[in-house]
Amino acid sequence: MQVLRGPLLNPQSAAQCDFYPDGGLLVGDSGLIEQVGPFEEVARTVRGQMIKTIKVTVLDSGEILVPGFVDAHVHMPQHDVRGEFRKDLMPWLREYIWPQERKFEDPAFANEKAAEFFKDMVAQGTLLSQVMGSIHEGALEAIFSKQVGHVLAGNVLMDTGCEESGLQQSTAEAIALMERMSALHGEKYVITPRFLPTCTMELLRACGALAARTRQRVHTHLCESPGEIELVMAEAKQHGYSSYTDAYSQAGLLGPRSVMAHCVHMSPDELRLLQQTGTGVAHCPESNDNLNSGRMQAETLMEMGIPFGLGSDEGAGSTLAMPYHMKRYMEAQGDWAPLTGADVIFRASLAGAQILGMDQVTGNLNPGKEANVVILNIGARPRSVEEAVEAMIAGSKDEIERRVRRTIFQGKAVFEREAA
Repeated sequence: MQVLRGPLLNPQSAAQCDFYPDGGLLVGDSGLIEQVGPFEEVARTVRGQMIKTIKVTVLDSGEILVPGFVDAHVHMPQHDVRGEFRKDLMPWLREYIWPQERKFEDPAFANEKAAEFFKDMVAQGTLLSQVMGSIHEGALEAIFSKQVGHVLAGNVLMDTGCEESGLQQSTAEAIALMERMSALHGEKYVITPRFLPTCTMELLRACGALAARTRQRVHTHLCESPGEIELVMAEAKQHGYSSYTDAYSQAGLLGPRSVMAHCVHMSPDELRLLQQTGTGVAHCPESNDNLNSGRMQAETLMEMGIPFGLGSDEGAGSTLAMPYHMKRYMEAQGDWAPLTGADVIFRASLAGAQILGMDQVTGNLNPGKEANVVILNIGARPRSVEEAVEAMIAGSKDEIERRVRRTIFQGKAVFEREAA
C-alpha cells in the first residue's frame, strides 16, 4: 500500500471540486484508491488498521495531485504534424493531413509513431483517450499494442469524396474492416466514420446497425466548419436528411454511447437532437481556433444539459497537454459564460470519462476507482480550487507541457520527469 500526501484536487461535477490543502490518497496493492481526504484522516485509517508496510510519498513544495487527464478526441496519425498548419478544415485535410495519414499504410511506420504518441501522451498526464487512427488495420493494431493507460480507438472509415487522397475505401471494404476489428477488439473498439463528407449514407447506416448490435461506441466529427457543412447540405435533398445532425440520427449514430467532436455550427433543432438522445460532445477549443472553425457555444450545451468534455484534437490542436486545452477553453468562453475552476478541471477529467463511459473506473480520485493520478508542479501552494486551476494553466504552452512531474496508472508510475 502507499499514501500520496500533498495538495489535492478531486472533481465531482461542473459545480464541485473537492480540495484538500494537505490531502492524502491511500492506494491499495490492487492499484485501486481506498481513501481520499485530509491527510490526517487517511493517516488515522492507516494507524487504525495497523498497516505497517506502507510507503508515504510527500509531494515537493509547489506540487499538487490531480486525476489523470482525459482526452476525448485525438488523432494518433497526426502527431507529427500537430499544430503545424493553418487553413480552413477541408483544404487542411486535403493538402496536409491525408498525405500524412497515407504513410500509416506501413505497419512498421505505424508502430514507431504510435509508440512516440503514447510516450508523449503519458508525459502529459493523459490516462484515458479516445483515438482516431487512419483507415489502416495496421495503424489500429499499433494503437492498441503501444497504448499506455486506457484507450478507446477506431480506424476511420472513408468511402466517398476523397478519391484523390489515396485513402478512399470501397463501401464493402470499409464495412468488412469495421466488422473484423469490432469482433477482434470488443469494447475497446470504437466505430469511427470520419465524417459525413467522406461517408456514404450506406456506410453510416452500417455503422449504426453495428453499434446497435454490439453496443460499441461511436466517434465522429459533426458541424466543425462552414465549408464542411456546405458540402453536406449540397446533397441533403438527394439523401433525405434535413441537417448534418439529422443524417447521423437517421443512420442510428446518436445516443449516450456516441461522441461528436466539435459541434460548432449547430442549429437549435440539431442541438435538441443531441439533447434528446444523450449524445456527448468533445469540445476542442484550440483546434476550432487554429482552423478558423468558430467558437462552440459551451454555455448553450450547459443550459441544455448536453454532456461535453475536452479534446486536444491533435494535430489541428498543437499539443497533448490537457491543461493547455483547459486554458484555451477558458479563453474561448471569455465573457460568454465565465467559468469556475471546478468546471474547467471537470471538463478535462471526469466529464471526459463520463462521455466515454469510463467514469466508474477513472476520471476522479474517489475510493474504488483506479489510482490514475498526475503530480503537477504548479510552483505554488494553492489555497482554493480557483488558485490551483489558475496555477495549472498559467504560462506559455511550453511551460505547461513541462508541468507534469509524475504520471501514475493503476497505482504504478508510468512516467517520471527528470529533474532539470
